[in-house]
Amino acid sequence: MENVSKILETQPKIISKRRYVFLKSFSKLTNAEQDQVNLYEETHPNKPNQYNLDYIESLKTKKQVNIPPIQKKWLWESFLRSYLQNSNNAFIQNSDTLENIKPLVFYFLDDFENFKQCATVSKLSAPSLDKGLLIVGNYGNGKTSIFKALESVLKPTKKTFKFLSTNNLVSMFESCADQYAKDDFYNLVYTGTRYFDDVKTERMASNYGKTELMKDILEERYTRQKTTYLSCNYNDKYPNNLQEALQDFGIKYGARVYDRMFEMFNIIQFKGQSFRK
Repeated sequence: MENVSKILETQPKIISKRRYVFLKSFSKLTNAEQDQVNLYEETHPNKPNQYNLDYIESLKTKKQVNIPPIQKKWLWESFLRSYLQNSNNAFIQNSDTLENIKPLVFYFLDDFENFKQCATVSKLSAPSLDKGLLIVGNYGNGKTSIFKALESVLKPTKKTFKFLSTNNLVSMFESCADQYAKDDFYNLVYTGTRYFDDVKTERMASNYGKTELMKDILEERYTRQKTTYLSCNYNDKYPNNLQEALQDFGIKYGARVYDRMFEMFNIIQFKGQSFRK
């Protein structure tokens, strides 16, 4: 009986239709997940019809909706309103903050000519609107507040993205009690356009083993070619030193992540000191 129990434990479990549709929405599955899909298709009395297949395909490629292009005046005025609502403070407009926000405005307007000419766009990575954004700056100089405001403003546009705190993600991952919860977590961090705030500050995640969570996320998003936005601070020992701030990625996440950063991101240096008192 003991041997039979061990055999049964290794067999793929029959999953629900909802779980089947969820798994089929991914292009890559683990061996165990693929076994579950195969078993469902072999044993389910009603094999997936064309309607189900069309629905699954729609999860992979969302239908294009006619959304008008973003207008510069609308974006700027909406950003100022959203910034005030989110932070209870007006956006401080000075030479540093305007230089910081300028490349983001041009990026989301798809204005490449003006974007690449911005002084804060580093030439360490060739500027491209097909890349994501990596924002490097001092503590408290507006990176988080700016992207929270932009997240709200851009929701009804093609440039919509989701704001995620790296420290919160570690807690979310550690609270996953089973594989289904982990699948939902991975769906959150691997799909869509995402902004990860305060990268490199998160602790090592622990969930039946230690893992450098953002390393896994960045590698998977690179493989899936998903647009990604990041923010991070300078190394405390090397203030305002961009090279050292970038090398920290290699130290924390490994050489492979460091090498891919220049392919994944436009690198933008935020100027100015902390607004926090």
